[in-house]
Amino acid sequence: MKAKEKDSRIILIEKLETLTGYLEQCNVSPWSKYFRISLQMIINRDGEGINEILSYYGGMGSFNDLYISKLNGHSISEKDESKVNRTISDLSNEIYMLCSEIKRELNK
Repeated sequence: MKAKEKDSRIILIEKLETLTGYLEQCNVSPWSKYFRISLQMIINRDGEGINEILSYYGGMGSFNDLYISKLNGHSISEKDESKVNRTISDLSNEIYMLCSEIKRELNK
């Protein structure tokens, strides 16, 4: 594994741990479970975890459609909704970019 791949993988793991923490804290199921499983795959160096995460994006009902709110039954106060959704959106974008980068590197 090249140094850049290793660095990207470590950063990805950290970001996935943060994201799953938010999702679990807000009681966002099944997404918290899906990301937790993919995280474990990546920790175990199973490249399929990258493909799994990339499959969560795009199309109707994808992770991109998630909006955490009290009205949607999530465990969150109304005053925290905007901040948490922005944070999750930022993490989500970073995770997608890292997964895409790692996949490109693995396919070289």
